[in-house]
Amino acid sequence: MKACLVQFELSSSASEPFWNRIEAHVADAARRGADLVMFPEYLGVEFGRDLIDPTDVTTTVRIAERADDYVSSARRLSQRYNIDVLAGTIPARIGDDTFNTAVYVTAGGDVHLQQKIVPIRWEQQAVGISRGNTLRVFRTAHAAIVIATCYDLEHPELLRAAAAHGAEVILSPSFCGYRTGVERVRVCARAAAVSCEAYVLSAHMVGGFESGDWSIVAGGSGAYTPIDADFPPNGILGESPLGTPTTLMVDLDLQRLRGFRAESSVYCV
Repeated sequence: MKACLVQFELSSSASEPFWNRIEAHVADAARRGADLVMFPEYLGVEFGRDLIDPTDVTTTVRIAERADDYVSSARRLSQRYNIDVLAGTIPARIGDDTFNTAVYVTAGGDVHLQQKIVPIRWEQQAVGISRGNTLRVFRTAHAAIVIATCYDLEHPELLRAAAAHGAEVILSPSFCGYRTGVERVRVCARAAAVSCEAYVLSAHMVGGFESGDWSIVAGGSGAYTPIDADFPPNGILGESPLGTPTTLMVDLDLQRLRGFRAESSVYCV
């Protein structure tokens, strides 16, 4: 399974239409042979930037008005280029609650939505994001996948439960305001790869709007493996430079992972 992690630039001055920018990345990933292209957390903020006031973070929930259109557009791109797309996350409403919702669409047209389970305090108190319910493992043509958005990755009990239900690849779309957040995600991603004996991929946002809460964005994407025979000795499959818009291509050997789980003397999830 080949994955392309997009370190996407959040920008209030981008002249090119949002979906043109996304399609360029999807097309490039497909051309390079990727099975999955992965975008960061809160990609939907760029999509709905005309609906919000960057100086008033409470207006972010207005983007939920376009969540259905967002999912449909991501699905069309996935099918057009025959590639799975994790289209980051977007605020989406269920009843009176707004959830930070990851959108995964397969080349075959399936749609998998995953709420962020543990929004950080800023999300809950300032943005108005509600807590999600449960992490759900789903199977694609390539692997058994779970999406642990950013801070969810820092809760090992959630990930261990997902691994017990068969998760082989943990995807973590992430959005961090400061370097400290980036390093927490990186450390926890490496720990999760070891404790769950799984691949962990984290795609980060960089850039930022000119002012307000969305103006400070740090990011450094990475891909991590178990630390054992047949895997990188430090568990790092690849990392992107901090703060730079770029892509990271990685190959995930699922057969190797499955064989390791079947025969390892340490795997006991």
